[in-house]
Amino acid sequence: MEEFKEFLKSRFTEPQIQILALCLDKNVPVSFYGLGLGKSALAAILRNAGFSNVYAPEDCDVDNAQWSVLDRTGAVALCMKKEPLNTSLLKDSFSRDVICSAISDVLAHKH
Repeated sequence: MEEFKEFLKSRFTEPQIQILALCLDKNVPVSFYGLGLGKSALAAILRNAGFSNVYAPEDCDVDNAQWSVLDRTGAVALCMKKEPLNTSLLKDSFSRDVICSAISDVLAHKH
């Protein structure tokens, strides 16, 4: 769980992590965009864990630029940090249990 939370902290601010956790918990569509790295990787990690309502720019039916977001009422768009990606934090096999534990922990500690 801690590795997944560290990965999220490397890509998002604390308020964004809380919003992402709420979106995943409530199955709200969420789209990742921005110049930062890891958008597609995070969407793939979450989809592999059973969260289907997550989108990277290439999923958004537009020109596939890093600024593309999902055009759907109620969708949340989160801009990823423009910082080097620490690939040691990036795993393609975070389990649903690990991700759900991280989400629960984030939601339990929101301010």
